Amino acid sequence: MLKANKLLNAFLEDQCITLMNGERILFSMLLSEGLLLINFLHVVHANYFPSAALLKEAFKD
Repeated sequence: MLKANKLLNAFLEDQCITLMNGERILFSMLLSEGLLLINFLHVVHANYFPSAALLKEAFKD
């Protein structure tokens, strides 16, 4: 497993995605932020902020 993690890290090190506004973002950062968002929506209450229930529904699976 450790070898697979090292290979994945080496692969993602310089991979970027160009956003619609022209900015470039590291793919590894995008994955990391996405996982944080999914985890947050999993633990937050449906009435934590306006439209929280809608976001929870969109990310439920």
